[in-house]
Amino acid sequence: DPETTYAGLLKMAEDKGVAWVHAIRMPSTGIDSLALTRDNYSGTLIGSDSYTADEAESCIANKEVDAVSFGRLYIANPDLVARFEANGPFNQMDKRTIYGGEGAAGYTDYPLLSGDA
Repeated sequence: DPETTYAGLLKMAEDKGVAWVHAIRMPSTGIDSLALTRDNYSGTLIGSDSYTADEAESCIANKEVDAVSFGRLYIANPDLVARFEANGPFNQMDKRTIYGGEGAAGYTDYPLLSGDA
């Protein structure tokens, strides 16, 4: 039972004074991982998994999370803040290069909004 298991782990994290928990949204599981975390842990909650800028702002404003991380979106958009401010466009991540590859491919070759790479 994942909910019971994670509720117990989160309570242990709470008791140990863990500073923050990074929870991934997992709608396909039928478990609201953010609510489960909020219900069992009162520290800082960082949410992740494919947030848009608007979703992130809304979730923070509604106190669903304290912060949002942008892993995959940031990998392909190292100038992510500028892209959020400009409302895009956003590069698509090349999944083939995430965990290795040759040279700059997938590491430093994503074009910046300014046109520099």
